[in-house]
Amino acid sequence: LAGTAVRAILSSIFGSYSDKREALAALTESQSYNYAGESELWLDYISDTGDGFDSTFSMAKLISEKDITVEQNGEPSFLKRGKLVVFGGDQVYPTPSKEEYFNRFIGPVEAASLQASPDIKTDLFAIPGNHDWYDGLTNFVKIFCHEKEIGGFRTIQNRSYFAIKVTENTWVWATDVQLQSDIDDEQINYFEWVAQKEMVKGDNVILFTAEPAWVYNSLRHEDLSYHHLEEFERDVIKANGMKQVLTVAGDLHHYARYSRHEEDGNVRHKITAGGGGAFLHPTKNLPTTLTHM
Repeated sequence: LAGTAVRAILSSIFGSYSDKREALAALTESQSYNYAGESELWLDYISDTGDGFDSTFSMAKLISEKDITVEQNGEPSFLKRGKLVVFGGDQVYPTPSKEEYFNRFIGPVEAASLQASPDIKTDLFAIPGNHDWYDGLTNFVKIFCHEKEIGGFRTIQNRSYFAIKVTENTWVWATDVQLQSDIDDEQINYFEWVAQKEMVKGDNVILFTAEPAWVYNSLRHEDLSYHHLEEFERDVIKANGMKQVLTVAGDLHHYARYSRHEEDGNVRHKITAGGGGAFLHPTKNLPTTLTHM
C-alpha cells in the first residue's frame, strides 16, 4: 500500500510535466476506426477488471464466448460476441507494472479466450483509468497501442483515446482524462479533426470516459472532473453540431443510470458500469437526481 501511494504521488507530480499523450500525438497520425456498413454490430463494454486472475478470467470468458444466453421477460435472449470490445479503464490494480498487467489482465484474458472461442478474433480498444496512469502510461502504451494480439483479441489503436464509427450516423468517442480529469489540447485537436473531417453535423456521439464525473460533481465539493467534461461536451461535441446521446464510465464498481429529456426531444443517458472486477461499490449513497448532467 505504501509503494502504491508513493507511485500515485510521483505520477501525479510528473504527469503534469511529462504528459505521454502529447508524445503519442506527435509520433502518430490521427486516425479513426470504421465499423459502419454491416447489417448489425455488437459492441462489448467492460471496465475495472484489474482485481486479479479469477475475476478477470470470468469476465473475459463471457466476452470471448461465441454467444451467451440470458433470460429477458421469461424468454431466452441470445447475446452475440462483440465485433469489438472497449475496456473502460483500470485494467490493472494497484499499480501498472509489467508483471501486474500480465497476472491481472494478459494472462486471464488469453486463458479465457483460448478456452472459449479461439478461432474468433475481436478488436480490442482500451482507455486508461487512474491506476493505468500510475507509471505515466508506459505499460498501457506497450500493451494497447502497438498492434498486439492478446488471446483472441487484437489491439489496433495508436493512442490512449480514439473515435470509432459504429453506424452511418453514430460514433463512439473514448477520452483519456489522465490523473487530473482533464483532456489535453492535442486530444481536443484530435476530436475536432474527427468532427470536422470524418463526421456530419447531427451525428450521434456515444462518449466513453474513465470516471463518472456527473456523480462526483454531486458527491464532492469543488470537484473539477465535471467542469472538464462539461467543457468538452460544450466546446467540442455540441459546438460541432453533434448530438451526445450516451455517456458511459467505470471507476465506481456498480451500475447506475441517469436520464434527462432535452428541449429538442432527445433523451441523454449517463451510465456508470464499472462492475467488471471482484468487488462492488454501494449505490445507496448516490444522488437520486443530478444537479448537472
